[in-house]
Parts: sequence; structure tokens; C-alpha cells
Amino acid sequence: RGFIRLPNNAARMTDPAEPPRAMGESDRYFHNEFALSNGYSKWCMAAGWAAFDRHFVIWAENNGYELDFITQEDLHANPDILNGHQCLVTVGHDEYYTWEMRKSIDRWLEAGGHFARLGGNLNWQIRLEEEGLMQVGYKGFSRSHDPVRNDPDRRHLLTNMWEHPSVNYPATTTFASSSAFGHLIGLGGAAPRTPGFTVYRPDHWMLEGSDLYYGDAFAAEYCRFECDGVPYTFRDGRPYPTDEMGTPTNIEIVGLCPAVNGEEDHGHSSVIIAGEGYGLAIPQDLYDTDTPTKEQLKKHVTGCGILAYMPKGKGDVATAAVNEWIMGLGKDEFVDQITHNVLKRFTA
Repeated sequence: RGFIRLPNNAARMTDPAEPPRAMGESDRYFHNEFALSNGYSKWCMAAGWAAFDRHFVIWAENNGYELDFITQEDLHANPDILNGHQCLVTVGHDEYYTWEMRKSIDRWLEAGGHFARLGGNLNWQIRLEEEGLMQVGYKGFSRSHDPVRNDPDRRHLLTNMWEHPSVNYPATTTFASSSAFGHLIGLGGAAPRTPGFTVYRPDHWMLEGSDLYYGDAFAAEYCRFECDGVPYTFRDGRPYPTDEMGTPTNIEIVGLCPAVNGEEDHGHSSVIIAGEGYGLAIPQDLYDTDTPTKEQLKKHVTGCGILAYMPKGKGDVATAAVNEWIMGLGKDEFVDQITHNVLKRFTA
């Protein structure tokens, strides 16, 4: 209930209608409150047609874009399904992919496809088994429980993070970003109180016609929930990706938003959803250990969500790597302009 249809007053995972937390104010989880009060699963605010895809489809069709529809399972079952299409768009919360799904996208991109990924939280490899009727994902338990972990011919299909040493298929090489380098924005006690992308390359084609300046921050209401980023360094006031964990260095970082891997406990909330164990999970999986070093833990406490572009073969990828981006369509002129810039370029 709630994955196909939601009432108009349904809460978001991070509700832009609510003001930023005041000093000392307790954290709130509005999606949980709505779900418990109205008989919904709290997860229907985090995924599904009603929470994400529907909003994009209405905006896109109202703006003259012609859409065909596939599922991720179609990408898995039919590796040629994207042939003949100029642009693939995914939105919202596409956290789980199979090896086959990614290979379908990669082959199409290398041949000249254009991928607009308007969403975030690219984390886990999954498998489809029993003729596609069973989705398998062990996540953090894969290191001890996934049957393929000791099979040299199938170890690459381990249902862990794409950057895990056994998988070694960095998410950044397909999606231009990864949750290995950014995760939570504005959820409960996850900083920042006032999120938003900061512009670092105002002359980039993604921002054409937006009138955004270097250092401008925008889309605070829609740069929220979960995200993906890249490892980066600054030179002359601009961010550049580093090659850590296989990250392509040709990614053009247009904007950044600070993110954290877990919620900060400031001692004034009775419940913390993404606490200490949550922050431990990603380093454990990235480094294939139950006991990450202090340096490994520190490295993944903070990260970013990104607005970025990446050439790939004869094709390319543009991403606004935050879950709630599409909720700004029709409401935020900057979100509208940037989305139009991507879709018009990718469908020209």
C-alpha cells in the first residue's frame, strides 16, 4: 500500500514543508509519523511509482517529452532493450542493480547512448534468481552468508557494494557517482540543516540559461534524503574527482552538497534511525572487514551529493544524484532549467 498511489498529504522522507531544526530541537521523522498514523509502510515514501516516477512523468509529458517505459528487470532480461533510444532517464531511488542491468546500460552508453540519472543512493549489487522471481541481496551479510562468496567463478556477483574487492565494478564508472562517497542529506539528524547544491562551474552547459553564479546555493528543499558522490579535491576553488576506488577522473563536477554517512547524535533526540551501526556498515563493506581502521571510518563519515557530467565512450551521463531532485520540477526554476538542459541535449 502506498507504492502505486499516495494521498496528496503524504509526507516525504525529508519534508521540505517543514522548517529547518532550531538550535536544540529534537529530530523528527515525518514519514514515520505519517505511516504509523495512516496505516502505510514507511518505505513507500522512499521508493515506488507514487513517491518518485509519477512526479517526473507528469512534468515531462506536460513539457512535451515523449516517454517509453521499462523496468529495471527489463534491462536485466533484454540487454538490447535500449537500442534505438537516445536517452535513458531514471529518477528517485534506484538503489539496486544486477550485473546484467549495468552491463546493458554500459554497452548502450559506449555505443552513443545518453543517460540522465535524476536520483540518488547507488549502493548494492543484487541478483535475480528463479527465472527472475526472486531478488537476492545479502548486503552486509554477504561477506559471511552469500553462497557465491567462495566461488571463484561467481564471486563478482556478490550482493555487496559495487566497490567491494570481490565485485570490483565501481558504480562511478556507469553512474558518475556512488553512495560510497555520499549518503544522507537532511534526514533526521543527518546534516546539513539547510542543504542545497553549491555551484562551482557556472559556465557548464548543464547550467546554461539558469543565471546561477559561482558559489550560489540552490534547491535546498530538494537536495535531500539520500545521495551519491565522488571522492574529490579542490584546485583553484573548483572540485575535481580523484581516482579513488576506480572513480573516473573525467567527471565534471558542476555542484556539490555536503552529506554524511549516518546521523549525528547531539543528545536531544530519543530516537536515531541511522546511528552508529549505520555509519559503520559502508566502511565494513568497502574494505571487506568487520573492524575498519580509524582512518577508514573517518574517511567515510562525510561525503557529498553531486550535480555532474561524465563522457563515456561515444555516450555520456548527466546526474543530479539526490533522491528528491524530481520533487523540484515545476516548483524550482533552477531544477526545471537544469533538467530541461539535460533532456534537450540528450534527445536532440
